[in-house]
Amino acid sequence: MRFLPCDINSWNPGWISAASFGAVTDSTGKVDSTIPWQNALNACPSGGVVYGTNGQYNISAPLVIPPGVTVIGFSRSLGIPVGNYGVGGLPLQGMIFAPTSQFSGSEVLLLEQNASVQYGGQILRNFTINGANLPASAVYGIFAGAVAAVTMREITIVNMTSDGLHAAASGSSPPDFWDVAFCKFSSNTGNGISVNGLADSWFLDCEATGNQLNGWNVQAGNNTKFISCKGEGNTEAGWLFNNSAGFGGFVESMLITAESNQQDGILVTGSGTGTYIFGNSKSRFDGGNSGSGGGGYAGMRIASFAGTVIVNGLTVGTQVSPACPEYGISLTSDAGAYVSLSSVFAAGATAGLNNDATVTTLKEDTSVTFV
Repeated sequence: MRFLPCDINSWNPGWISAASFGAVTDSTGKVDSTIPWQNALNACPSGGVVYGTNGQYNISAPLVIPPGVTVIGFSRSLGIPVGNYGVGGLPLQGMIFAPTSQFSGSEVLLLEQNASVQYGGQILRNFTINGANLPASAVYGIFAGAVAAVTMREITIVNMTSDGLHAAASGSSPPDFWDVAFCKFSSNTGNGISVNGLADSWFLDCEATGNQLNGWNVQAGNNTKFISCKGEGNTEAGWLFNNSAGFGGFVESMLITAESNQQDGILVTGSGTGTYIFGNSKSRFDGGNSGSGGGGYAGMRIASFAGTVIVNGLTVGTQVSPACPEYGISLTSDAGAYVSLSSVFAAGATAGLNNDATVTTLKEDTSVTFV
């Protein structure tokens, strides 16, 4: 039996090769593939796929991903850049979008939205965005406004000069119904991930590590769930949950971890009436405060908060040098808040619990231990 060579486009016309429009990989940074990639994306019908090969595509302006279009590489794109939390130094692999030193724009990838209605359906799989060569201006890795039904799998975003992923409401329409799994956001100048109003969405087995602001910056976002995700080694908090004024929905986090963040492991704040549910989560060695410890930081800090926090399973561990976090759990300026704690072991260098007695209701069962 003899097999004849086959072009993927010949048997599936919905698949478009960026190379067929002139995109080429180039590790020197000299060959610009912005126009070929954008032409390929513009030619792709909704439901179609634009694919590239392993290697570096140099980009000098934002690529706009139309609704319903998939962008994909053919092998998992990963690596651990220098400066990331944990074992470092592995080179980036797979398909890489590399904005150049001449890059002009606010984001590398823009998920196209409609000004009057919410739509989207973009699928992103198996590639890296590496902003190591960006000029000083702030650039997001991926930006989305009122875009729904986005799927992301095995995406790595590193070295951006702003947030790795930034999704925010556009007018009265929030981003909605996202499904994000196995993604990595590391060594970015802003937050690893910043989502504002992102509702009805799932994040599974994602990490935000070594970023210069928060690992995760989550504002409101009714019925969004974070499962088995981590925020580690960030300059501010591992997780910031902002209960924005007017928000009254639910946010659920299960099996999340925070470790070696310079400020709080998990910070819940804001004047809304939202409910935040945490299950079987962990904070360890947070609140390093640039080597000084103290600072009022905690494994979980609930501060200036007026909603509801339900914790069913939380472990907070300390380290000796620097002695941190200062508190296992800290409750401050929480008039109007309801906090329920169950199956908690929280240790702090100063105290397991810091409670300034402003919280309206604090419920603890017999499974709670502070040391």
